Amino acid sequence: MKKSGDAIILVSSDELTALTKALSLISRIDLPHISVPTHFFQLGFTDCERIAAQLEKLLSNETAEFTLTPDPRTNRIFLIGDDNLKLKVEKFIAEAEAEAEAANANPDEVAS
Repeated sequence: MKKSGDAIILVSSDELTALTKALSLISRIDLPHISVPTHFFQLGFTDCERIAAQLEKLLSNETAEFTLTPDPRTNRIFLIGDDNLKLKVEKFIAEAEAEAEAANANPDEVAS
């Protein structure tokens, strides 16, 4: 008899060694992925909710899974996704921030 989580497994003694090895392997690999890439992007001139909505549209065709969460309290965007997505988000945010900063610096020169 072997207990695994909430289950009790009954096996014959000649299968016990294989079962013990299998349960040991499961306990080592059945864990949340602790190296999931997470990234924070601090926005200075643009609204994080508006930028997050634009990024959701931009990244909607991506095959990689991701989560994009704006935090209006700190004006940051939180990304859970691979490094390729991180680069795309960084580039988009940098361009949006540069445009917004230029608009704030020269409000009369920026076209509507």
